[in-house]
Amino acid sequence: MTMAKIVNGGEPRLVVRMRKMTGAVKAAPIIEEVQQMSQREFIYDICARGSIFGRDILTGVMIALADSIIYNLKRGKSIKWERLGIFRPTFRDGRLNISFVPSKEALYELRQTEVKVVDESGGP
Repeated sequence: MTMAKIVNGGEPRLVVRMRKMTGAVKAAPIIEEVQQMSQREFIYDICARGSIFGRDILTGVMIALADSIIYNLKRGKSIKWERLGIFRPTFRDGRLNISFVPSKEALYELRQTEVKVVDESGGP
């Protein structure tokens, strides 16, 4: 068992298991217990962190943001969201898609998380 030692300010850490899947040449990292938050849970989390905005306003803002991002992507514009990253339209296999490139600030904060790596692949 190895540990990627990163100071995280006491926040919960992520556990990454290195598993070799059937037929795979090498082990692949899998983050344990990734759970999807609903929009409602996300808004409750924002409020719990001390937002000055109420749940109803945040819900409306999130809907407006999503609508605007989609509207502008459909028109060939990319959207830079400070501290988060850039949403950009892409075209692949005959379909319009969305790519996301995280900001340097978002990556920096994410990489401050303590990550415990467990190697179950049987490798070194």
